[in-house]
Amino acid sequence: MEDGAKDNQAESAEPATPVAAKKKRPLFQIHLLTVIVLTFTASALLPIIMWSVDGISDGLERRCFSGADIAILVLVACALLLWLAGRICEHLIRRRERRL
Repeated sequence: MEDGAKDNQAESAEPATPVAAKKKRPLFQIHLLTVIVLTFTASALLPIIMWSVDGISDGLERRCFSGADIAILVLVACALLLWLAGRICEHLIRRRERRL
């Protein structure tokens, strides 16, 4: 009977050390809260993107940049803002998880 108990302990899914219990999260896995924050951030940035596209189609030109350059700059800036919002949100969530 003792042999069966030892076999069950060996097959147990519980790790032997606390370090082994801590798994590293995959690089591209994000929390649902981060997705929600990114959705709201993207919807807030949408009028800016639409304004830049409308301005270019209306013939609004700047002295230093052409209309296509302005559109590219606006899209890159929006992508960077989304990336930054996601990183900040994930950092705060993971910091809270480490405290618990």
